[in-house]
Amino acid sequence: MSTPHTLPPARFDRHIDRIYTANQDNLARNPTPILSLCGGATDLMIPSESCILPTADREVDAVQPYRRSIFTSALEGSWTGVGHLAMVWCHQVRWRIARAALELGATSSASSRSVILDTWLRDGHRTSPKIDDTYGRYSDHLDLESEEVEVLPSELNLVLNNPHGSHTYILPGYASTFSKKFILYVFQGSIIPTSPQTALPLRASVFICPPQGFCTRMIPSSLKLVPSPILGRPFPVPDEGSDESEGVVVFEADMEVTGDMRVAVKVEGADGRGWIVGGFVQQEALFNNANSVGMYSAWCNFCNSTAELYLCFSVSGIPCAYCTEQFNPYDDPFPSPPIYCSDCL
Repeated sequence: MSTPHTLPPARFDRHIDRIYTANQDNLARNPTPILSLCGGATDLMIPSESCILPTADREVDAVQPYRRSIFTSALEGSWTGVGHLAMVWCHQVRWRIARAALELGATSSASSRSVILDTWLRDGHRTSPKIDDTYGRYSDHLDLESEEVEVLPSELNLVLNNPHGSHTYILPGYASTFSKKFILYVFQGSIIPTSPQTALPLRASVFICPPQGFCTRMIPSSLKLVPSPILGRPFPVPDEGSDESEGVVVFEADMEVTGDMRVAVKVEGADGRGWIVGGFVQQEALFNNANSVGMYSAWCNFCNSTAELYLCFSVSGIPCAYCTEQFNPYDDPFPSPPIYCSDCL
């Protein structure tokens, strides 16, 4: 935690230099899993570049040693820089370290310890290592004939504000084949096994459905928790950070979409809180020769609710409602008349 692994604090001291040389050699040979937790720019004592753990350039016992460097500004559930002293009392950091430490004490293998560290101290760049074990406790198949199903019109995004009950939604494919990414966002709920620490009962599962037969569970290329800042307010909240119930689960899967292929989103446990939004996003790069303002206006003109805000962010690179101070989706989820980005440019 906030340790200078790469550069010594006293760079012209020969004794410190010998210690660091010995440490580097030990890191390259020792199979013990090691994770470096860095506070980032908020840490005024340890520069960010010196906290990064050197990668192991050789295998130990035919296995690449586990080495990770995680910044608290990317740490799921933290999403803020942490000062050098605050690293030991910041709640969003210490409870994750405590949970990891408890589980580390019950295992002895390096591979198991690596899984535990990747489970509790994640920055979103890797899918949870427990995803296969978690999926094993749920059915990998979905029989649409036994479900309450609603088929959405072609090319229409799934948008559920304050959903209730359990329901399955079908998103049809396209008339021709495209290389696309399917994205699903769940606010304060879960897409197994990822969720805020204190999540709503709202749960979503994603399946791929052939023309005939059972649907099979879709394996994500990325599944992570991202922050959900409140418009018009500072983020992260000064002296507080993020609450354990906050966060949006993001599911991404690369796929070839054809007219015969469908995606099923099964929603369970909905009690009127949270929201879900999802749809297909083309993998092709988007170009606009006019100017950036024109691009934002073109892609954001459909953003008029809390849920659609995140889908707009995924395809345009800018949150639609951030264009205006008039629109706070937490205070007024459905402004009337709708406020578009083009109104603010």
